Parts: sequence; C-alpha cells; structure tokens
Amino acid sequence: MRNLRVPPFCAVLIAGAAALAGCSDQPLATAPAARASASVSAAAPGHLVVFRNERSVPDDFAAQVAALGGSVDAAYGELGIAAVSGLSEQGVAALRGHGAVAFVEADANVAFDAGHRHSGPAEEMIPDAEPASAARPGHRAVLYRWQWNMQAINAKPAWEAGHLGSPDVTVAILDTGIDPTLLDSEGLVDLQRSRSFVPEDDAALAALYPGLHPISDLDGHGTNVALQVSSNSRHFAGVTARSTLLGVKVCSVYGYCGFGSTLAGFVYAVDAGADVINMSLGGGFLKRDCGGCVAIINRVLRYAESNRVTVVVAAGNEAMDLDRNGGYYNMFCGAPHVICVSATGATSMGFRNSGPWPDADSMAPYTNFGRSAISVAAPGGSYKLNPDGSIRSMARVFSDCSRTAMRYNRETGELEQTICSALPDANMLTEYMGTSQASAHVAGLAALLVERHGRNPARIRQAIESSADQLGSSGNDPFYGRGRINVARALGL
Repeated sequence: MRNLRVPPFCAVLIAGAAALAGCSDQPLATAPAARASASVSAAAPGHLVVFRNERSVPDDFAAQVAALGGSVDAAYGELGIAAVSGLSEQGVAALRGHGAVAFVEADANVAFDAGHRHSGPAEEMIPDAEPASAARPGHRAVLYRWQWNMQAINAKPAWEAGHLGSPDVTVAILDTGIDPTLLDSEGLVDLQRSRSFVPEDDAALAALYPGLHPISDLDGHGTNVALQVSSNSRHFAGVTARSTLLGVKVCSVYGYCGFGSTLAGFVYAVDAGADVINMSLGGGFLKRDCGGCVAIINRVLRYAESNRVTVVVAAGNEAMDLDRNGGYYNMFCGAPHVICVSATGATSMGFRNSGPWPDADSMAPYTNFGRSAISVAAPGGSYKLNPDGSIRSMARVFSDCSRTAMRYNRETGELEQTICSALPDANMLTEYMGTSQASAHVAGLAALLVERHGRNPARIRQAIESSADQLGSSGNDPFYGRGRINVARALGL
C-alpha cells in the first residue's frame, strides 16, 4: 500500500504557510470544541484490479478472490475493473499471475488539504442596496459587488437574458460534500441521489451531527465549489441559479481522497444521470510507480464520454509545466475527454472588497499550465507579494460557509470546530483561492450549455473554447488555453 502526497487545490502553495497563517480558520476560544476520534489508516485498504478485457469482470472472480482469502468490494463490469480487500501479499501476487489480469494496484489515499481560507459573519460585509430576488438572481445577490469572478466571466448579461439554468440539468460535485442547508444551497442539492463514498467521514458525521445526510460537508471545500456552479443568489451568485447539484463525497475532512473512492464516486455519478461532473481534486503520480493507474483513469473517463457526460477538472496548484513534467501524471488533467481549467485572478479586492479589481484576468501564479493540458481558464483568485515574500493583497472566491465545517488537528487526531460550525446560525461566509474554484465556474457554464445543446460533451467543449476571450498567445496558450471563459458569448449573446 502507498500514500500519495499531493498539494491541495484550494490553497495558495507558493507563498508559504507563514504568509497564509492569518487566513486559516481557527477554533473559537470561547466555543466548546466538538470532538471526533480519527482512526484513519495511513493508506487506503485494498487493491484495484484491472482486467485485460475492458468490458467485463470474470464471472468466477469473486470465488477466486475468496479462495485467496479476500473479498470483492466492487466490480465494474462495464470498465473491466474490480476493487478487492483482505488479501495477503501472497494473495496479491497470485492475483497478479491470473491470466485475465493486466494490473493489480494498491489503492491509495491522495493527500488533500482544504486548509487555507478565511471565514466571517455576513454582518461584517456591506450588502448591495437591493435584496436578492428569485426572479432576477445573480446581480441582485446582496454581495454580488464582491464577486469580481462572476463579473470577469461576463455572466450578468446571460442572467438578464433568462439563462438561469434548469433543475433538469444535474452537476455532480466530486469533493468533500455539500452543506444543503445554507441560504444559497437550500433546495438545489438532490439529497435522494447524493452519496458518500468516505466511511470515515460518515462515522464522524454520525457522531458529531446525528441525523444529517451523509453528504453534509465536514470540510467546507466542496460547498464553496458547488456554490460557484449553482446558487440561490441570496448572498452570492453562482454561474447558474437553478441547476441541480448532486453531492458525491469522495474526499475526507481527515485530509485525503481515496483513489478507489473517487473511482466509485465517478462511476456512480455517471450512472446516477449526471450531465456534468466537476472534479476540483486531483494529484498525481510517477507513471513508473503505478502502471495500472493510467489505465484505470482512462477507462473511467471513456465511460463518461460514452454516456455523454461532460467532465470538468481543475488543473492543480503546483505551478507545474504539464508539458515538461517527465514521467509525472497529473490527475485528472492528463485524462482523455476532460475540460482542464487553469486559474486567473485579480490581485486585490479594492476598498471593502468592492473593487476595483486590478488584473482580474492575470494568470494566477500557483496554477499549473501547459499547451497539451489546459483547455480554458476561469477565475480562481490571485495575490501580490511584498519584497519579503509575504502577501500584500489578494482576491479570493466567496460563498456561504458549511455549517458543519471542522478542522482536523493532526497532533491530537481530533476534529475541532471552526467559526462556521461554532456559530451555525450566523450566516458565515468563506473565501477560497485555487483552480478548484476556476473549474467550478466552467462546470456552471457547461450546465447552461447542456440545457441549450443537450448531452453532447464535444459540442459543449467546443462552445466553451470557441467563445472564450483570448488573452494569451493565439491558438492554445500554455496558461489560458483557448482563453478565459465568457458566459454570455458562449450562449450566443
């Protein structure tokens, strides 16, 4: 078994932890800390088996695994992949020698840390004069003036023309979950179809918040991502106001996303009828260390394409040149049939966060890049540094804050309250920065285009790319791809 160390997609990585310390949520000193023991294994249990036949799993495979002392946890016959557990090293070796088996790869926990963010009460913010309106959302959201991101992508003309999204279009958010109780999320999350594939989170949630839906977000990252896609526009606007959100929890508050859990969640989202899948998560590995991992990812993405599902992924925050990364495989930007999104961002929020927003289309210094990988760019946030390397100013992406957001204390192994969970009725807001947020804007645009063109990933990708504002070099720019998305133009306005 192995543990992959992957930088997070929601935090600025380059400036260093010291520069960001003031932006991190801290437990309230006056609030009693909620506790949940964290019995998290160092690596995900089990193995993923890739068969030579891409269309089936042998009928007698479960019996063969049982004879080796293990069990089959999941079989994806349509992909030729199975998940097994309980095998000894000898059992794994025997399985690798099976004639129908191409690869047996140890499942892995991909490190995920949503840590650097800032949260506070809505009362601290100066609202717009006009209240939110269900009939005219977006530009009537009381804190829309803070949303440099929605203004940068020219979303308002689309809303004014009636392009608000449709509840018949579903966007699956593969992430840490979604808080469905917030002013901006209430009624948008399909709780009947939403699922968790993270047992450790399920146990912690049941202990801390008995009776809540398993998709409830103990981290907060998934909620911020989801609300960029679709929002009731009470506080902040999403790209859409009516698209249905499907929560698929594959990442844990304890700081990891299981590779097998992500596989299971992705296949579930396709089978559950998602029109668009957003993956603001990822990581990477050296191909020589995981020969079967590329095959698994490629099969899963081809499965989505064959079911006419549009997949949008974050490029990652490692400032990596994906054209010159040697044998490193970027998840999931290197996969087929995906729209890979880099991040742009203003470098300051201006007076009381209401602008002006300088350099709103500047390429974020943390974003991964590469002509072979980047499809388009979208707002993720950015910053300026002082000569000593500390952050001088920044602009991030806002949303309501998950009322169940916790902080995992690695020293004590316990979950502690953040200001958002300590004061759940205070309408707390939060802000993030990263390619996670950029990806979500594109997923929202894809949802609007599904409503217009139907389930046609190739046509949707072409519409997004051809309508983007070209900001870099002609053709496919290494940083901007085909350009920064333009919502109104993509809809023919």
